[in-house]
Amino acid sequence: MRQNVQNGLSCHSRGEEKVKLQVQRCYPRTWQPPS
Repeated sequence: MRQNVQNGLSCHSRGEEKVKLQVQRCYPRTWQPPS
Protein backbone atom coordinates (compact mmCIF):
# COMPACT_ATOMS: atom_id res chain seq x y z
CA MET A 1 0.00 0.00 0.00
CA ARG A 2 1.49 3.30 -1.11
CA GLN A 3 1.06 6.56 0.74
CA ASN A 4 1.19 9.66 -1.42
CA VAL A 5 2.74 12.72 0.17
CA GLN A 6 2.61 15.93 -1.82
CA ASN A 7 3.12 19.55 -0.80
CA GLY A 8 3.40 18.52 2.85
CA LEU A 9 0.03 16.80 2.70
CA SER A 10 -0.62 13.23 3.76
CA CYS A 11 -3.30 11.61 1.63
CA HIS A 12 -5.37 8.78 3.02
CA SER A 13 -7.58 6.65 0.79
CA ARG A 14 -10.47 4.80 2.39
CA GLY A 15 -13.84 3.39 1.44
CA GLU A 16 -16.86 5.23 2.75
CA GLU A 17 -19.70 2.84 3.51
CA LYS A 18 -22.30 5.61 3.51
CA VAL A 19 -21.62 6.65 -0.07
CA LYS A 20 -20.14 3.35 -1.30
CA LEU A 21 -17.27 5.25 -2.87
CA GLN A 22 -13.50 5.31 -2.50
CA VAL A 23 -12.68 8.64 -0.91
CA GLN A 24 -9.24 10.20 -0.69
CA ARG A 25 -8.63 12.92 1.86
CA CYS A 26 -5.48 14.99 2.25
CA TYR A 27 -4.35 16.44 5.57
CA PRO A 28 -1.36 18.52 6.64
CA ARG A 29 1.41 16.16 7.80
CA THR A 30 1.29 17.75 11.23
CA TRP A 31 -2.41 16.96 11.60
CA GLN A 32 -3.59 13.49 12.58
CA PRO A 33 -6.65 12.23 10.67
CA PRO A 34 -9.49 10.64 12.67
CA SER A 35 -9.10 6.87 12.86
